[in-house]
Formats: sequence, C-alpha cells, structure tokens
Amino acid sequence: MATGRDIKQPYDWDIFGGFDSKGEIKNKKGREAWINAFKLWLLNKEGDFIRRPKIGGYLYNWLTKPMSDKTQKDILLSLRTGIRDEFRPKLEIQTLDVIPDYERKIWSITVGGYIPEIDETIEFSQDFRSLI
Repeated sequence: MATGRDIKQPYDWDIFGGFDSKGEIKNKKGREAWINAFKLWLLNKEGDFIRRPKIGGYLYNWLTKPMSDKTQKDILLSLRTGIRDEFRPKLEIQTLDVIPDYERKIWSITVGGYIPEIDETIEFSQDFRSLI
C-alpha cells in the first residue's frame, strides 16, 4: 500500500494570486493544485504555449461558437481528446458532462475521475459563459 511518502504531490500557485499569513504567494497542493491547473488549462487558447503553438484551446475555441447540440458534442470530444493526450497529471475520466443553459448562455462542465499520480479521485464543476 502506498503511503504519503511514496506519492508525489503536485503543487501550483493559486490562479487568483494573493499572499498567505507569512507574506508568501499562496500555493495549492495535491487535489487543489490539480483543480487549479485544470481551470487554467481549460481556458487556454490555441497558441498560448510557447514552442507548441498547435496545442491548447480545447474549450475556449468552442465558447466562441453558437450554443447548440452539435457544439455540445464537439466540446465533449475536444475535452476528452485534450485530457487524454495533453493534460498532466493524467486523469482517468469517469464522468465528463457538458450541460448547456441556453437561456443564460452558460456551459456547465463537470469532470470526474481518478488521478493515479496522486492517488486521488476528484470531481470538478464549473460554469463557463458563451462568448457569443
């Protein structure tokens, strides 16, 4: 059985910045770091990555399209592809839902699964406004 010492814990700086009580930049570890990094990854545009201009944009590109059943299916396929091929630490997807709210022009995205690298199961939900 793996103990806490056997598993690498990823860390990341808080996307909202700020400082802790010691005056240091806030950071996140483990599950919180994964969710923090995933939010940033979701909103990257294609070309945001230096020296790798063809990656990124798995969600952002679809936020600029009209909301429809086709766009919903395209978002699901795009996110599955990006999570499988690009996002690290790796996520073994158990749930991936993209629910449109046509009235409010919002996409509700829920991702859940297992992250072997940190031996954690996560669930992430966030609403994203359509840009049209």
